Amino acid sequence: MTRRLANTIVDWDDIRAMKANKLIALDKCPGVRPIGIGDVAARLCAKVMIFITGDDVQTECLADQICSGLTSGIEGSIHSFRNLFNDYAPDGWGLLLMDAANAFNNSISRSVVLWNCRVLWYRCSCFIFNSYRGFEILFIAGSKSTLLSKEGVTQGDPMAMPAYGIGSLPLTRKLKNPNKWKQNWYADDSSCIAVFDLLIEWLKLLLLEGPKFGYFPEPEKSYLVVHPDFVEIAKEKFADFKVNIVTSHRLLGGFIGNENDVNDWISKKS
Repeated sequence: MTRRLANTIVDWDDIRAMKANKLIALDKCPGVRPIGIGDVAARLCAKVMIFITGDDVQTECLADQICSGLTSGIEGSIHSFRNLFNDYAPDGWGLLLMDAANAFNNSISRSVVLWNCRVLWYRCSCFIFNSYRGFEILFIAGSKSTLLSKEGVTQGDPMAMPAYGIGSLPLTRKLKNPNKWKQNWYADDSSCIAVFDLLIEWLKLLLLEGPKFGYFPEPEKSYLVVHPDFVEIAKEKFADFKVNIVTSHRLLGGFIGNENDVNDWISKKS
């Protein structure tokens, strides 16, 4: 079945039932994000394809998009950004942790994802096309109500992360500029560290270019981590963007900021 899905165009009616997902609601505090729990056979096929062709995604994305399955990508990002934050210029800098509208499920164009996979992840492109050529049914146990997954990728699908990574790669590369700033992308979670003026330049570029790629930043839900000495300067410079100014915050499951806050966070985990 996996071989058929990977090498031939399959009629959607033949796999529509297999591609249905049980719907659960993830509390995003605030808001709700729909998660699809897929059929075992469908998940197994996807896992086989990732096992065979997943290296292609990692080779293409490298560190530009670490949701590609890059080994120790998250751990490497946390340690690298902590070191950058602690060693950065003493005249005012920050780490901007951006939040965005629900890019996974309904913002990024599904057609764009499929096309980028055709170009950048060729060996899996037919499988991805078969998986998303129709609208997946998201059903609720015990209810006759259903939703249809019509845009983006279905969060919960094993293919969602690598497919989204390939689909969003043109945006991450467009914003990449190591001479001015260091950025990090894990799926739709973007972050950037730089001095304040360059950080504002990156933010403006993201606000301008992001929507063209189906990425809609929400500065009012985002956080700028700064050294305590620069809180007032940061509030003044970022006043127009309504970004939340903090001295520490979570980063990809880790924590970054002043040492006391980091130690408090670690003690609560132990």
